[in-house]
Amino acid sequence: MTKNWNIIEGRLTRDIKLGDFKECVSMVNTIAKLADTMNHHPDILIHSFNHLRITIYTHSENRITDLDQQLAKKIEEMIGS
Repeated sequence: MTKNWNIIEGRLTRDIKLGDFKECVSMVNTIAKLADTMNHHPDILIHSFNHLRITIYTHSENRITDLDQQLAKKIEEMIGS
């Protein structure tokens, strides 16, 4: 499993705390661009104004796949932690 990610209800999940709401929106947009290049799209929730919850799994397979792991790794590299 990718560092900093947990499996919750059969999905890769990562919580990120950022500086403020604008930073969260910017991060969502950056992740969206990455996800589009992979044609694999996570669920992303902004909550408590400066927190993101990213959830990844392959809906068609109803499980975590290699593509999910690859996307999680790329997101991890992108956020630098």
